[in-house]
Amino acid sequence: MSSTILDSSRRQLNIKLDKLTINYYIKINLYKLCIYMSNLKNHMLIGSIAGLAVYGVSKCLKKEPFILNDAFAAAVIGSAFAVVPDVIEPANNPNHRSICHSLVAGTVLIEVLIRRLRSQNLSHENELLDIIVGGYLSHLILDETTPKGLPILFG
Repeated sequence: MSSTILDSSRRQLNIKLDKLTINYYIKINLYKLCIYMSNLKNHMLIGSIAGLAVYGVSKCLKKEPFILNDAFAAAVIGSAFAVVPDVIEPANNPNHRSICHSLVAGTVLIEVLIRRLRSQNLSHENELLDIIVGGYLSHLILDETTPKGLPILFG
């Protein structure tokens, strides 16, 4: 009887340790992704995740079903807009970050999102705007985590 309880407790402890290890592994690798590898591929990857996350939150707020084709489109749009700052201000030199890569740009975009969410207007056009802003902000967040960071207004 007591050995069965002990075995059960060990299994539960092993499951908790496995979950803790997996969570730690994910956090460490995301940290490495952000700090050391702020490149086109990673901007697109994180942008697609941001677009998908914004789409999912929007669907939850509107209490609408999650449609796979729309989710894929949100990921593609988030990915595309995650590279826009580097299209506008190409990384031709180490000091390429200017107004499109600035904290001011990020603050303005966050303000747009806050005002839009306060308006309670949950139309499809606003959902698209949120996905675009989410992708763009993901780029700024990734660039902020690099050693160079983001300028306040101009680099």
